[in-house]
Amino acid sequence: MEIKKKILIIFLSIYLIIGSLNSIKTGISFDENYEELNWNFHKQLVIDLKNKFIHGEEFNKKKFDEEVKGFVGYGIGFQIVSQPIQNFLQDILAQDNKTSLYGAKLLSKHFVVFLFFFISGIFFYLILRKIVENEDFCILALIIYLTYPYLFGQSMFSPKDVPFLSIWVVCTFLSFNLLEKIINKKTINIKSVLIFSLLTSYLVSIRIAGILIFLQYFFLLVLYLSIYKQNIIQFLKNFYFKITTFIIGTVILTFLLNPIFFIEPSLIITTIKINANHFNNVGTTTFGKIMYSKDLPSTYIPIWMAVKIPIIIILGILLLPFTEKRIFENKKNATFIGTLLLTIISIPLILIFNKVHLYDEIRQIMFLIPIIFIISL
Repeated sequence: MEIKKKILIIFLSIYLIIGSLNSIKTGISFDENYEELNWNFHKQLVIDLKNKFIHGEEFNKKKFDEEVKGFVGYGIGFQIVSQPIQNFLQDILAQDNKTSLYGAKLLSKHFVVFLFFFISGIFFYLILRKIVENEDFCILALIIYLTYPYLFGQSMFSPKDVPFLSIWVVCTFLSFNLLEKIINKKTINIKSVLIFSLLTSYLVSIRIAGILIFLQYFFLLVLYLSIYKQNIIQFLKNFYFKITTFIIGTVILTFLLNPIFFIEPSLIITTIKINANHFNNVGTTTFGKIMYSKDLPSTYIPIWMAVKIPIIIILGILLLPFTEKRIFENKKNATFIGTLLLTIISIPLILIFNKVHLYDEIRQIMFLIPIIFIISL
C-alpha cells in the first residue's frame, strides 16, 4: 500500500475517533428532542395502521389530523438507522455522563449524525475522483472538506441538516456512477437502480426538500443528451425498463419511509407547501439588521453564503470563468460539473423567487456546500 494511502487511512481513523468522542459531549439542541417526538409519532402511526389493516380496528383520523401538523416534512428514514444505535449507546452514555437515560439517548444521536457526515466525506472524495485524475489533489480536497469548521461543527449535533446533506452527496455519486456506466456502455443491473431508488426516497424521507434532487437528476440527463448528442426517444427506448423501475421504486419507498402519506396521499402537496412557508418567523441578525424568515430580502442567501463559505472556495468560484474552457473540454467533466453548477445556481434562485422561509443562516441550504466545494476546488 502506498504511503499516502496509509497516511489517509490513519487520518480518517483519527478523525473518526476524535469526531465521535466530541459529538457525544456536545450539548443538546431543540432538534434532538423533536426528532424523538417525530419517531414516536410515526412508530405509533405504524402500529395504528397495522391494527387497522390486520385486526380491523378503527383508525382515529381526528387524532391523526391534530398531531400530523407538527411532523409533516420529516419521515422515518434517518430514525431507522439512528434508533437502533441510540438504543445500544444510551445505557453506556447514561452511566459515563451521569445523565438521564433519555438525555443519553438524545446525546447518542450525535454520534449517528457525525457518522453520516464522515460517510459523506468518502463519497465527496469518490465524486472528485470521477472528475479529477490527480489522487493527491482529491485527498487534499477531502481533508479541506472534513475539517471545514462550519460543517464539522454542525456534524456534532444537527440531526436534520447533516444527514440530509450527507445523503444528497451519496445520491449525487450514485447518479454520476450510473451515467458513467451509460457513457462507457456498461450494463446497469436492476440492483443498482433499486439502490438508487432507495437512497433517493431516503433523502426525501429525511426532509421533503429532497424532491429538489430530481432537478439535479434532470440537469444531469439533459446535459448528457446534449453533450453526447443522444436522441431522447432512443434513450428512453433503451432504458425505459430501468427508468420505470426507478420511478416506481422511488414512489413505493417514499411512501414506506413517510407513513403519513398512506393515510392521506394529498399530504405530499400539503407538506411541500408547509415546509416552504414555515410557521416559525425566526429572525437572524444579518449585517446588523434582523431579517425574519417570513420577509427575507433576496440578498439573504448570497450574504450568508459569502460569509460562511471559506475564502479559498470563494476564490475558486471567482476563477471559474477563466478555467471554463479547460474544465469543459472533457465531455464527462462537462456533464458532471455542468450539472453541479446548474444545481447551485437554480436552487437558491427557486428559493428566492418563491420567497421560501429560511432561518439560521444557511442551515436549510447546507446541502449545497459540498457541491460548491467540488466545483470551486
